[in-house]
Amino acid sequence: FETLYFTGLRKGELLALTVSDIDFDRNIISITKSLQVIKRKMVITSPKTKMSVRKIRINSGLAEELKEYIASRPGLKDDDRLFFITKEYLNRILKKGTKKAKLNPITIHCFRHSHITNLISAGYSPADIAKRVGHESIYITLHYSHAFKNVEDNIADSLDTIMEGLE
Repeated sequence: FETLYFTGLRKGELLALTVSDIDFDRNIISITKSLQVIKRKMVITSPKTKMSVRKIRINSGLAEELKEYIASRPGLKDDDRLFFITKEYLNRILKKGTKKAKLNPITIHCFRHSHITNLISAGYSPADIAKRVGHESIYITLHYSHAFKNVEDNIADSLDTIMEGLE
């Protein structure tokens, strides 16, 4: 779940990751494939769109977590899937965890949504965010900006600050 939250990966992209997809020297994850269920079989396919093939830089904390995870899995080879679980299992664990913590139910996609929303809130450009998360258009990324209900208040406050500086 940390990997989903700190990268904004889609569920299939996460589950298709292999050890060799992570460059720990540069803290970069290469997204080149996706795990899909086709005719009841797990199949590795190309990512959702052309823009979904990408390299993203990860924070050092997540890199350390992933190194520890890999080290805890003896015999894991470079071409082995990092998380050898199904989408259904991932959904079930999330549902169980949120229920145990007495939280409102969420979906796996909520981690992607939170990642994008946090990047928007931090002031990163829609174009840079779209590139990071593999959106074909910045308009898809801008859809996530609806989460900021008080943005008009913040804009007005900022403009007040600017006006005060002019006086």
